[in-house]
Amino acid sequence: MLGIAFNLALLLLSIYFFGQDDFGLAVVCLLALVFRFLFPIINGFGVLTRQVRDELVAAECNLVIEISVFVERCLQNPELKRLFDHYRSSSEPPLRATTLDEWRRELSEIYKRKYKREAACETVRFNVKGHLLFKDDAPWFSDFIGHSIEIPVVDATDDDAPETVELRVVLVNGVLRLQFGRFPKAASPLLYDDGYLAKYRTFVTMTSFPLMYFHYRQGLPVKRLNLNADATESYVASMDPSASKSVKKQQYQDWQALHRDLVSYRILVTPAEEDEIGAIDLRGKWDKARKDLELKRDALLEKNGFRDLYNRDESDYFALDFGESYENDYMAVTFQNLNMWRDKAQDHWFLDYYEEKP
Repeated sequence: MLGIAFNLALLLLSIYFFGQDDFGLAVVCLLALVFRFLFPIINGFGVLTRQVRDELVAAECNLVIEISVFVERCLQNPELKRLFDHYRSSSEPPLRATTLDEWRRELSEIYKRKYKREAACETVRFNVKGHLLFKDDAPWFSDFIGHSIEIPVVDATDDDAPETVELRVVLVNGVLRLQFGRFPKAASPLLYDDGYLAKYRTFVTMTSFPLMYFHYRQGLPVKRLNLNADATESYVASMDPSASKSVKKQQYQDWQALHRDLVSYRILVTPAEEDEIGAIDLRGKWDKARKDLELKRDALLEKNGFRDLYNRDESDYFALDFGESYENDYMAVTFQNLNMWRDKAQDHWFLDYYEEKP
C-alpha cells in the first residue's frame, strides 16, 4: 500500500512540475517512477539468468566422491562420556560395560557385526551425474549427500529396539560435516531452551571438509550444496542463552559471507566460464574468485588437520586428472570431477598422434 502511494505521489509530482514548466524536476520524477516499475522486472531477469546458469552446471555435473569414516577414532570423542553416563542409568536393556573404554570397544564390535565389516571403518560413495544422485551405485532418492551410521548402545535383538549412538556425515552449506550424536535432552551438551518446547543440541561436529571451496575441481551445482541459514555457526551461536547482544545481532553474519563466496563459486563452476571471461578480457575476475575461495579452503583444511594424499607432479601436463584425496584423524575424502578427466583424455589419450604447440 505504501509503495502504491509513493508511485502515485511521483506521478502527481511529475504532472505538477510539467504544469509549472519545471521540466527538469518533472523528468526526474517520471524517471524515478519508470525505474520503480522496471526494477522488479530487471531483478527478476537477473534471478532467472542465475537459475539458468545453475541448471547448466547441474546438467554438466559429473562427480564421484568417496567418504571413509574411521569409526574407532570417532568413538574416542570426549562427548561420548555424556552418552555413557546417560545410558548407564537409563538404557533398557542395561549396558554391560562398566567403564567408558570398555563401552568404546563394545560399540566398535557392535558396529562391525551390524554392518558386517572386518574393520571399524565405514565407506560410502556418491555419484552425481547431471540431475541424478547415486549412493553406493544405487539411486539415492533422499537427494542430498549424507550418510548415517547408527550403532546400538547395547548388543541386543531388533525386538529390544535399543537406543543408538549415531555418526553422520552430511554436506551442509557446501561443507562436509562429520558429526557425533544423537544426544537426548538429558545428555545434551547445550540446552538452548528448557521450556515446553525445548531446544537443545543433538550433534557435535568433529571435523569439516570444505568441499565447496574446491569449486571447479568438483563442480557441484549450488542446489547440491544444501544451503541453510539455520546451520551456520553464527546463527547457532546466537541461540546460546548466554550469548551477548553483539553475537545475537550477528546471527546471519556467516550466511551473508557464504553468499559472497557463492558469487565467486558460480563464476568458477559455470561451464566454459573461464574461456568466456578470458575472451572478453575479464580474466582477473576469474583469478580473483579462485584465489578468494582457495585461501579459505586452505585455511579450513589446516584448521581441521587434513593431509593431501596425492603427490602430484604439476609439471606433467599430459598426466590424467585423478581428482583430490584428503585425510585427517576422523575421515578421508576422495573426489574427482570426471569432466576434467574426460577433457584431458580427449586431448591427449584418445588421439594416436602428438602435435607440438608453441
